[in-house]
Amino acid sequence: IEAENYDLGGQGKAYNDTDPQNLGGQYRPFEAVDIETCSDTGNGFDVGWTQNGEWLLYTINVSDGGAYRIGVRVSSGSAGGSLHFEIDDADVTGTISVPGTSGWQNWTTVTSNNLNLSAGVHKLKLFINSSGFNINKIEIYPPGAQPSINLIYPSGGEVFIADSIAEIKWKSQLVDQVMIGYSTNGGSSWLLAQDKVDAKFGIYRWKIPSVSSSNCMIQVVDKNNFSILGITQSPFTIGIINSVSGEQKLPAQYSLFQNYPNPFNPSTEINYQIPKESFVSIKVYDVTGREVADLVNRQQQTGNYNITFNANKLSSGIYFYHIVAGNYSAVRKMLLLK
Repeated sequence: IEAENYDLGGQGKAYNDTDPQNLGGQYRPFEAVDIETCSDTGNGFDVGWTQNGEWLLYTINVSDGGAYRIGVRVSSGSAGGSLHFEIDDADVTGTISVPGTSGWQNWTTVTSNNLNLSAGVHKLKLFINSSGFNINKIEIYPPGAQPSINLIYPSGGEVFIADSIAEIKWKSQLVDQVMIGYSTNGGSSWLLAQDKVDAKFGIYRWKIPSVSSSNCMIQVVDKNNFSILGITQSPFTIGIINSVSGEQKLPAQYSLFQNYPNPFNPSTEINYQIPKESFVSIKVYDVTGREVADLVNRQQQTGNYNITFNANKLSSGIYFYHIVAGNYSAVRKMLLLK
């Protein structure tokens, strides 16, 4: 959980901040929580200028009840401080000490003792007992958890078309950034698809190379520890379509694909397909539901389409793009990181 992604609701409901303005001026500039740019692994933002009695609230959904630990990524250019966590208004961790780290952007992780969480939706509150530190993110994991990467897709046996876009998906634990590689010879040699992706997103849109091979593999590797990786269980196939007419194959159904790249700065590509002539509307909204862009608003013929969304005038954050075409409607999420 990124510290700056606390719940909506404002002062007294989603957070308590002792000064009236965002002293860092970043990410959520019109709220009082003090947010600045962060140089920890993955960059992004952190919450700073903490004061005694301040708190941040997060809604979490625990899929499986059991024993967990909470880790907090913190930094302090002073003597540090302390915090505790509450679940549904009950203190579940007791005081967690935060040490000085000899710099406001020198980061370390402090952890709680083991605690039990029941399955379901809960309110997690991070409470500042004594101030003097920054907060980058919160991690919740089983006791004794070790860094791991589990590649979900492709798992093997799939067939992809050269020069198309495929989603690589994984689950990771206690990993900050990953590198993604691919092989077209069963792992005898590897090529780099991307050298830095934030592990927490668990997805990367990959442009399939212009090759033809039935012995292809993907691996997702911890950028800081190459021994931690996830790899396809068996080879998949990349093929090149040969067309006598050279015409593009017409789509059989409506589809809205994940934007690429994602996260992005300042622009990204959005692909969609229309199986029959339709009036198409594609709009972009921020997390409050405010419309920030009208990308498409016209009649379109059957085909595959690509549009560019330029967000150079928008602030970093989560945005949603929504397509309506005929009776089809779909929404996808994207992340702008500046």
